[in-house]
Parts: sequence; structure tokens; C-alpha cells
Amino acid sequence: MNSKKNKNPSQDNIKNNSYILGKFIFIIGIVIIFYAISNSIIVKFRLKQSGVCTMGEIFDRESPGGKSKPGLIYRFNYKGGIYNGIVAEDDILKVGDSICIVYLKSSPSTNRPLRFFDSGDMKCSNFILR
Repeated sequence: MNSKKNKNPSQDNIKNNSYILGKFIFIIGIVIIFYAISNSIIVKFRLKQSGVCTMGEIFDRESPGGKSKPGLIYRFNYKGGIYNGIVAEDDILKVGDSICIVYLKSSPSTNRPLRFFDSGDMKCSNFILR
């Protein structure tokens, strides 16, 4: 007599579907991580290539809670709009200080403080004050 076990085909389908779903979730996770890393690199490159410098003002302190370090919120004006960003808090900067901001004219919400760049990456000697 043959001693093969009778397998339930629906159980095989469930295992196969779970395996496929697991792979799909893993691939989506990798894509999200890749996007986050590449987006950061692309934004930095675009700001270095065609960023415009202006002066902004630190106007508030961010308190994220948990173990995260607080940041300072800055703002600047461009064509009647007010744009914000966050700079890491340190011993030098405080609320009310001025700060140099680099932004894209085509998308002012894409901005970073000058200190975000390595020294020598960006020169903001001729500010465009808005």
C-alpha cells in the first residue's frame, strides 16, 4: 500500500499566498527605504546646484518628545509666502537669531539651513534678501 499523506490543496494555497505576501511586503519596505535615501541625496544635490540663499529667522523651538533632540524652527519669506524649516538646536543658535537658508526658487518648501551643507559645498556671499 502507498503511505503518502493526503495533502489538503487549500492549505498549500494559504502557505503559498502567505509566502508571496511576505515577499511583497519586504520588497515594498526596501523600495520605501531606497526612496527616502535617494530623495535626501537628490534634494541636497539640487540645492547645491541651483539653491538660492536668503536670510531667515528662528522663531520657535520644537519639542518632539521622547529621546529626540529638540530643534529650532526657522521661517523665511519668498514672493509673499512664508516657508518653514527645522535646524538642529545647538549652543549657538536661539529663538530670534537670523540664519542663512538655501532654497529652490521652483519649490521654496525645499529648503535647508546653510549649516546643513559641508563647509565649501555652498557659498552664500551674495544673499538675495526677500
